[in-house]
Amino acid sequence: MRNKAFTLLASVALAASLIGTVILSFSSGPITDPIVVSQEDAWEPPSAPAEITAHTSAPPTDAAVETSEVLGVSVTWYDQPRPDYPHPNGSALDNYRYYKAFADEGDGFAAHQLANIVLGCFSSRFRTEDELNTAIRQMRETFSFVYPESGRIVRARDAQEAEIFIRSARNRFAICGEEVGAPRDEYGKWLEIGANDGYTVAMLDYANFVDDPVASVELIRSAWNLGDANALRSLAATLQGSYEDGTDPTANVPAYSAMYAFVELRKSRYPANEESVIGRITLRLQQELDEMGQLLLPHELEAAIADGKALIEANESCCYSM
Repeated sequence: MRNKAFTLLASVALAASLIGTVILSFSSGPITDPIVVSQEDAWEPPSAPAEITAHTSAPPTDAAVETSEVLGVSVTWYDQPRPDYPHPNGSALDNYRYYKAFADEGDGFAAHQLANIVLGCFSSRFRTEDELNTAIRQMRETFSFVYPESGRIVRARDAQEAEIFIRSARNRFAICGEEVGAPRDEYGKWLEIGANDGYTVAMLDYANFVDDPVASVELIRSAWNLGDANALRSLAATLQGSYEDGTDPTANVPAYSAMYAFVELRKSRYPANEESVIGRITLRLQQELDEMGQLLLPHELEAAIADGKALIEANESCCYSM
């Protein structure tokens, strides 16, 4: 299941050089033990959870976006914490070098930006200068070229667009062929740094990447403890998957709890309706929740709903804006 999820991440990168989500088992109730992943010069996937330092403390009151009532619980919504430094507006290579200076100092947001850039190297890169030059020649002659590893075809409508693709290819080669060594290791390294800094988006992506079930689930739990409501959606999808593939025949109950909490939180901000894109997304999530509920016995459903409410009640950091 993890390999399929990782392959999905790489394929989405073809459409937009940025991305990220999750995997594994879950126990209901408040989550209190944060985790850390060892950080070494030679990166390797962690073998066990430890302690993690939060990217941000409890969000300050003046950062609140709004409040809402969810299942009788007052929830304060905050914007996802962002760094104070400005975002770059250059080429992919310029952005990579800009963020790397911050990421090398342990900044989680910058490290996650690098991971997103590196993700594109899985399917859209040239390994040698000869491969790059061949592609450039093909683009100028035929208005198309093929990335040799993935077989992805890039087509231009005219000579002007062809030059744009050529500049992009050169930038991609400078990142993937020169700045980045082994893309998978580089991707994991930056996600690890982002997770170690407590940046929850990186934590959820890293949980999907590491080859350690215990570390994965602790990362997801920690992201939820830090207030990221999307961690609940990740937990639900992960647990439902383990139930459906037979890995854990009881996982559908806590999966429903996590999904129930997620959907109720979302509805408090984005009500389900057919009139808007956001409303239709909420409606589809509610339908997914209803389908999950059909797999539960009446007493299981009652317990799962109670556990879902308890997840929200117990989280004093809830929640970052969805």
